[in-house]
Amino acid sequence: MFSLLPAATVGSRRMQHIVQVIAEQPDDWFASSTWPQELAGALGHAIQECTARFGSDTDRWHWGRVRPLTLTHPVSNASPLMAKAFDVGPIPFGGSAHTLNNGAVLPSDIWANPYGVASMRMVCEVGRWNSTRFILAGGQSGNPCSPHYDDMVPLWTAGDGVSIAWGEDAVRSATESALQLTPETR
Repeated sequence: MFSLLPAATVGSRRMQHIVQVIAEQPDDWFASSTWPQELAGALGHAIQECTARFGSDTDRWHWGRVRPLTLTHPVSNASPLMAKAFDVGPIPFGGSAHTLNNGAVLPSDIWANPYGVASMRMVCEVGRWNSTRFILAGGQSGNPCSPHYDDMVPLWTAGDGVSIAWGEDAVRSATESALQLTPETR
C-alpha cells in the first residue's frame, strides 16, 4: 500500500497528533520512563545520527543539506547512465510533508529523496494579467541536451518565477524566436 499511496500513509499524516501528545504529556504513557527521559533520549539519538551523517558542525545541519532534492525522471530507473542524463540535482530543498514548500518522504525513511514537490507554481493577479508569474521545478524542455531542461531550478529553489506575457502585443514583445511549421503541399 505504501508504494501506491505514500502521501496517504497514516504516519505522514499523524504529526499533529504527535505534537499534541508531546505537549500534553499524558500520565502513564511509558511503563518505566518519564516524558523528560524519553524526549532527552530521542534528542540524543537524533544528534548522534546527524553527527554521524553530517559531521559535528551543527551550522551545516540546515534542511537543504540534510535532505536535498533530486528531480528524478521516470527513465532514470533504467540505468545509472540514464539517471545521470535525465535527473536534476541534488538541490538544496527545505520542505517537508508539513510545510508550504511540500516535500514529503515516507516516515520510515526520513532521509529519502522527497517524492512529491510542487512541479509548477503560478501567481496570477486578476485584471493585471501581464504581472502573472510562473515557475517549473526544472525547466521548459523535456530534452536534457537543451539549455532549458533545468534552467528554472535556481528560480524555483528561491521561490521566484518568470513573467508570462498575455495579449498579442506583450507576446510579440517578449518573443525571442519563432518557429513556423508549414504543412507540405502536394
